Amino acid sequence: MAMQPTKEEQAQVKLAQLIGAAMAELTTPAYLQRMQFLARDRRTKYLAHIEAGFTEAQALELCRV
Repeated sequence: MAMQPTKEEQAQVKLAQLIGAAMAELTTPAYLQRMQFLARDRRTKYLAHIEAGFTEAQALELCRV
């Protein structure tokens, strides 16, 4: 008779499945397009801060928020 997995083992399996799904998501075209969009958005914000008179260091700091 096979033993039932413990709750901890079940949680570990579920976590492994979630990590696997997240890893698979990293290679989808939709994910790559989303990251490109976010990068362009950050660059636009950075340049807007520079244009508004902030230093490069200040603009970088503001973009981290």
